[in-house]
Amino acid sequence: MTYCTPQDVRQLIPIIDEPTMPDIQMQIYIKRAEAYVDGKLRDTYIVPFDPVPELVKDVTAEYSAYLVLRTVYSQNTPNSNEMVTALKENAEQLLADLDTGELSLDSLKYSSIESSSEFTEKIFTLKDITPYRGDY
Repeated sequence: MTYCTPQDVRQLIPIIDEPTMPDIQMQIYIKRAEAYVDGKLRDTYIVPFDPVPELVKDVTAEYSAYLVLRTVYSQNTPNSNEMVTALKENAEQLLADLDTGELSLDSLKYSSIESSSEFTEKIFTLKDITPYRGDY
């Protein structure tokens, strides 16, 4: 399932219309953004998302817009653009907040951890597991 559409991305960057970047080309950046979002959130949530939460749609659209503008501006000028940087930083902050629990998707169906307690702080991940060594 696609997390966002080219129209979602164009709402963030109206200067990039269909003639400037066709939907089929924009879909490439959306797929890259989806992969990035899934990679960032796979330790915390079950991915890919289906149905897609609104916040995941929004962050995917923002990261897609960053990728599109980065490409357009790098083709036309070697200078960075503040909007490009802001889109990237905002998308990465939202993903970090979702991963750490600062933000939540408000539904247990997206959670990769089932628990009977209300304790929500992440204690460990698979990255924290060390191999068992017996006392020999």
